[in-house]
Amino acid sequence: MVNTTPYLADHPGGVDVFLECAGKDATAAFEDAGHSEDALEIMQQFKVGTAKGMEVTDMATKSPEVLVPVQSDKRGDGFHVSHGQALGLAAVAVSAVVVVAGVARHRHQPPTVPENAARWVEVFRPDRLGFAGGFLLSSSLFAAASFVGLARLSKLADMGAGFSQFPKTVKPSPQLRAPMISVRGFLEPKKFQRLPLLEKTEVAPNVYQFVFALPTSRTVLGLPVGQHVALQAEINGAQVSRSYTPVSNNMDLGRLELVVRCYPDGLLTGHYLQHLRPGDEVQVRGPRGAMRYHQGLARRIGMIAGGTGITPMFQLIRAICEDDDDTTEVSLIYGNRSEGDMLLRAELDTFARRYPENFRVWYLVDVAPEGWEYGTGYCTKDVAEQHLPALAPDTKMLLCGPPGMVNAAKKMLVGMGFQDPGAIAKMTDQIFLF
Repeated sequence: MVNTTPYLADHPGGVDVFLECAGKDATAAFEDAGHSEDALEIMQQFKVGTAKGMEVTDMATKSPEVLVPVQSDKRGDGFHVSHGQALGLAAVAVSAVVVVAGVARHRHQPPTVPENAARWVEVFRPDRLGFAGGFLLSSSLFAAASFVGLARLSKLADMGAGFSQFPKTVKPSPQLRAPMISVRGFLEPKKFQRLPLLEKTEVAPNVYQFVFALPTSRTVLGLPVGQHVALQAEINGAQVSRSYTPVSNNMDLGRLELVVRCYPDGLLTGHYLQHLRPGDEVQVRGPRGAMRYHQGLARRIGMIAGGTGITPMFQLIRAICEDDDDTTEVSLIYGNRSEGDMLLRAELDTFARRYPENFRVWYLVDVAPEGWEYGTGYCTKDVAEQHLPALAPDTKMLLCGPPGMVNAAKKMLVGMGFQDPGAIAKMTDQIFLF
């Protein structure tokens, strides 16, 4: 138990957060907010004891299991057939034999063929082969053709790693989808683990894409869609921790990818991340956050993002578009100072082009370049009504970006009839704030 009354005026998140949790178990709310190690130390100052009869628990001591598609151990190593597939091919072959036998029985004349092939026709004439010979011949030919066709389908369905690679426009039918298995991921919610930096690329002014290597090339990150990770480093003798949403997901085996804006005066970004070089290590833990997206969370989702606030939105957009069964409709309004400040623009445009039934995007900039086809200025009510889904019980709005933008967007949506969210974000909120 803690008495935080003396800290109310100093809390960066405001007083409302404390009042909503007053007299309750606030463990989940504290963990989901992604607090730094400094916050843990401050909280210890206000500890007054343990409530009688309550168990002292440690939340989420293990990484949650996640579902990933079954993949072969090597890429491009041919086609593998399971027992079920073999039985299916056998059944199809038998059906083909029945058809061949029926055709042979009712055929009066053998087909006309060139003279140099006449002897082969004579050997394989139905009346000379008999039932057993016809069965073996047709089964062999049909099985060979099936294996070749399925092998080509396997290559077409094979997905590469990396968030910049995308599936085809038409989502495959259920018969062609890879089965899913449950695996435990790399992340540990209560334990920081070290990861080396593989690549660092500046994708916009002071914005970098960081690619970190997981222990093996087949390791699954273990991050539920919508959640984030915490990075920690020792700066000026103190441990500093900040939370970031990866743009990679559990399909990107062996890697963790972050897109981060490095502010010159930022403790973790300006003093640490901006100076990282390949081979340097960072401390990572997770997953964290109140959002855990799942299919059916909402029929339509509207998103308003600004700057690096696009990263949690991108994670959901990618999950929805790449899920063969997810029919959720997503509409995004993404604002920036200029076109050059936009992050993941190419990837967003690719999703909008390939999955028009699932995703559409509208960009806003302060100053429009020549030939600009989108909007300028702020996300007003008129812009929201034109490019976001209308108020409905099965509609959810997601906000992420600079505090001023988020607060203005929240007030605008509440004025349009959406339910005002509480001080602590919950998945059930009609307006969810990352």
